[in-house]
Amino acid sequence: MNFDLKKLLIFVPILPLLLAGCQVGDIVEGGEVWMDQGEVQGPTATMRTAKGNFVIDVEIADTKEERTKGLMYRDSMNDNHGMFFVFDNEEKLSFWMKNTLIPLDMIFFDSNYRVVHVQKNARPCKADPCEVFPSIKPAKYVLEVKAGTSDRLEIKEGDTVQVNI
Repeated sequence: MNFDLKKLLIFVPILPLLLAGCQVGDIVEGGEVWMDQGEVQGPTATMRTAKGNFVIDVEIADTKEERTKGLMYRDSMNDNHGMFFVFDNEEKLSFWMKNTLIPLDMIFFDSNYRVVHVQKNARPCKADPCEVFPSIKPAKYVLEVKAGTSDRLEIKEGDTVQVNI
């Protein structure tokens, strides 16, 4: 029998969706898919919650310059997109929304990738002084997503994330 291994590797991950009668783009409770805007490419963060496991396409901010710029000056962002911030140490972190144009949820994680705090609906800052959004507990990672995402996915303290680069 002759088969194409590449096609098989592409087909196998979507087989459960096909068998369940779902389309790519559906939120599959208990599954591992959340792709509202087409195929996820590049680094991903899989949020593991009581509602299910959800894959989010992420940009990685792991340098001082990338962390400082963050999601500034963007006027839109796909529902399945976010930015994953990586810090050198686990400590209390603070974010602000200066020059950020869209409301965001900020999900703070400890060094074990467990949610330690969720800041919902951080509003853009239009003039100084800007509000500061601190983590309640020490954190090493932060995931910024569109406001409302943490409620939609029912993200809460203790949930985990797996990042694939």
